[in-house]
Amino acid sequence: ISIAIVSLLGVIFGEVSLPSMILSSPPSIAPVAMKLNIINVLRPSLLGAIFSFMFIDLFDSLSVLLSCYKEIPFRNEEERKKGLGRMLYADVISTMIGSLLGTSTVTTYGESVAGITAGARTGLASIVTGLLFLLSLFVSPLVESVPVFAVAPSLVIVGIFMFRKVSYLNFKDMKEAIPAFMTIILMPMTHSIAIGLSFGFISYIVINVVCKEYDKISKTLWIIGILSFVNIIL
Repeated sequence: ISIAIVSLLGVIFGEVSLPSMILSSPPSIAPVAMKLNIINVLRPSLLGAIFSFMFIDLFDSLSVLLSCYKEIPFRNEEERKKGLGRMLYADVISTMIGSLLGTSTVTTYGESVAGITAGARTGLASIVTGLLFLLSLFVSPLVESVPVFAVAPSLVIVGIFMFRKVSYLNFKDMKEAIPAFMTIILMPMTHSIAIGLSFGFISYIVINVVCKEYDKISKTLWIIGILSFVNIIL
């Protein structure tokens, strides 16, 4: 509703131009589908870029998935574990299929929280959303006329849904509060979820090493910390 209202206001105040047509044929994907050149990409000069894209896609997706995951009222802990695994597999497969078709990264978006909060439970809401995106290909001139600023009100609500997870943090424990603060504040300042997470991981490791609480740093976290450091350097 907010997108429609803001778009209408944009038209009234001359900030949005109405399309000359509404219906159109979807553009062909032939120029980009399956146009992979993996061998030539695997060069030393491009390894840094490849790693950065991998890191960003991994942790952007994981952070949004976990945010959505917290909103789902699973019946028991076993279902909760299975649910996260299924979500990760769906995200990975979508990313692979999207790259083969030549699209930008197909991944999880924070807007899914709105659907879950409204009552989505079984995945049917995602199927309906996907079908609507498919239909939007035939009205692309109308879709393209919707201004970027029209989505701002809905993103504010989505941000609130995601920010509510701050209540799970223990701010009395500085070893937990400082990395969390670093993560939260650096995401908007750097315009990157991955960079915010990188600083959060690194600060958590450094603080616990200084405090000689090595047992709180698992082998996996050491690896993530090294990858985070490489991501920042690159």
